[in-house]
Amino acid sequence: MNLLSCSASLGLALASTCAAAGERWVYLGDVHVAEIAASGKLSLNLDSLHKRGRHYEIWERVVVEPEPGRRAPAAAPGSPSVRRTLWAIRCRFGEMAKVTEGTDGAFEPRAESLRFFGPRPDSPNAAVLATTCAEVRRIVAETRPAQ
Repeated sequence: MNLLSCSASLGLALASTCAAAGERWVYLGDVHVAEIAASGKLSLNLDSLHKRGRHYEIWERVVVEPEPGRRAPAAAPGSPSVRRTLWAIRCRFGEMAKVTEGTDGAFEPRAESLRFFGPRPDSPNAAVLATTCAEVRRIVAETRPAQ
């Protein structure tokens, strides 16, 4: 179930990056968090990218911001200001699966079996998949021994 609807194009997915505390976050676009009627900034932590078995894993975060004319979501009980998701990515098949999600410091247990799916091309999940796989290809190209 996708809780987000994307309002940014994939063409802007790699438009800006920011670094904080040794992490390399890339901004993917603005999203709408339907369950709390708020907007947010979708980013991906490229430094969290790692290979696990037959897939890659990477952390995504959405920094939730109040919509104009509404109170900040953080003021409402149970409405976190930062939401994080750990994704499993299979670049070869163009699929992803949610491993775990939650707020800062509070994550559900790791899923025992992952349910992979192909995201809609215009969705935030497609931006996560495309950006992750571009980074995987870059890393593989850099580490490939010279012929």
